[in-house]
This record gives sequence, C-alpha cells and structure tokens, in this order.
Amino acid sequence: MTRTLNGGYVSPSVRERVMLAIETLNYKPNALARALRTGRTQQIACISPAIDNPFFSEVIRGIEEIAIDHGYILSIYSSQVIDRRHETFLLPGRYDGVILLSPSELNSWLVQELAESHIPLATFWDWGSESPYPSVAVDLVTGVEEVIAHLFSQGHQRIGYLGYLPSAETDVNPRLLGFRRAFVNADVDRAPYCVELVAGFGTMEEGYAGASRLFRNYAGLTAVFASNDMLAFGAMKWLRENGYDVPRQVSVVGCDDTPFCTMSNPSLSTIQIPKRDVGQQLMQLVLKGQRNTDLTVHVTLPSRLIVRESSGPAL
Repeated sequence: MTRTLNGGYVSPSVRERVMLAIETLNYKPNALARALRTGRTQQIACISPAIDNPFFSEVIRGIEEIAIDHGYILSIYSSQVIDRRHETFLLPGRYDGVILLSPSELNSWLVQELAESHIPLATFWDWGSESPYPSVAVDLVTGVEEVIAHLFSQGHQRIGYLGYLPSAETDVNPRLLGFRRAFVNADVDRAPYCVELVAGFGTMEEGYAGASRLFRNYAGLTAVFASNDMLAFGAMKWLRENGYDVPRQVSVVGCDDTPFCTMSNPSLSTIQIPKRDVGQQLMQLVLKGQRNTDLTVHVTLPSRLIVRESSGPAL
C-alpha cells in the first residue's frame, strides 16, 4: 500500500486492488507517520501584517488554492502579535515553507532564524529595492503614474498623497516613488506635490486621521491618492463629514481594488492588483524552493487603473 500511495511502481492490477481496499475501508494516511518517514509536514506558514484587511485575505486565498492542490495545509499568523513565543512553531520540523506578506517582516528576528534554517521562504515584495529572498512584486510605480496622469487629464493640479509606511525608508516605497515621478515627468508645470504619511498598517481609522492632517497642512487640494483602499475609505468619510463632495469637490483614488470598492458610495477608483495571482505565485515559489534551496526568483506582476465614481473633473 505504501508504495502505491507514494507513487512507486506497482502493476496495474495491484494498484486497482489497493485503491479498492482504500475506498472500502475508508483508509486515511497517518500524517504524523508520513512526516517522520519523508521529513515533510505538508504544512506552510503565512505571516500577514493585517489579516483583517481584505487585500491580504484575497492574497491568502490564492496561496491556499495552490497549497491545497499540492496537499499542503496553510497556517496564518499576524505579524502584529507574533513574537519569540512562536519561534519553535515556525522553524523546520513543523512547516515546510514560510510566506511573508510584507517586506517589513524581514527586519524581524524571525527572518534571521529562518534564513539560517534554510527553510523555503517567499515574500510579497512591496518595496522598490530588490528582495534578498524569492519574491513576488507588483509594478506599482507605473500604476501610480497612471493614476496621477488620469487626475492631471481631469484638470487636477493640487493632488495630495495619503500613505502609510511601517518603516522610515520612504525612498523604497514604490507608491510614493510613482507619485513623485509623475509630477517630475509632467509635461507642464504643476503645483508642488503634497504628502502625508501615517504610521501604522493602512487602516480606515488612519485614513480618516491622515485626511484631517493632509487638508489642514495643504490648502486647495482637489484630489487625493491613497496608497491603499482602506486609507481611501477613511479619507472619504472625513471628507463627507467636513462638507466636501466626492468627487465634485475632491476626487479620491485608492490602491488594491478590494471588494468594497464597488460597494462604497461613491464607488472607489483604484489601482487593481492581481491579488490571487500574487498568492498563487508565492506558493509556487515555496514549492520551487523545496526543490532548490539556493533559488532566488523575483516575479513582477502588472497593475492597472480602474476608474469609478470617486474621481472626476476638477472644478
């Protein structure tokens, strides 16, 4: 039976009898015994910066689709609460690979431990520099340039950037880089760009507070680009409560294209990121890393602007 289940050679007649016996007896392989024999647990750990953010939920869905197809179980951890109590959980022996959904996690004690253990590792790379590990990135510089070009074409010149960054390294933030580059490369003179960065994880509450500071610090804004949809929703709430009509007085554009974008009022213009593709590619990198631990592959996926009701012509 063991040879049959592990894909070894047996005659067709023997395979047929074994499979019939498995079905008749409702046989289930012992996962612990298999792990001891093969050295594989068939489990993958995924560490997410914000498990309540629908963006990461869709990425995780993509990871799980590929994981299930290859017989793996996915465990999800929040980087907001993970600490050294989890160290023994995440090292080899319990998981066959680890996926990180934020580059900021690479600054933690955990990554050093993982690197030394040679466990297959993949990360969703959201910075402009090159990842030291196998990674999946999205071309957000081009995506944000497309957003600003769209707003310029609508007559907006005084455009604010509302972003979050859990690190002070703003120079490697591709959203902010695309925003600045769009102004630099504009074919006509534009007003200086306006930037408000909030410390945190890009929540609606942070977007609400950030919008208040943005409009207090920069008068005359007619459009806002938020570096994720949650910040954009928070900004729209603050704008409504403070007498601004969106988009008649202020246009708002987000990033991620989460499911709430079509349900908000007005519906949110945003940058579409192929979230499920990101997750699927991450899991594929882990599988490749199991076959070649020295493999360093970087995958870049495209983004595109989705124009909805929240962005319109400047007054």
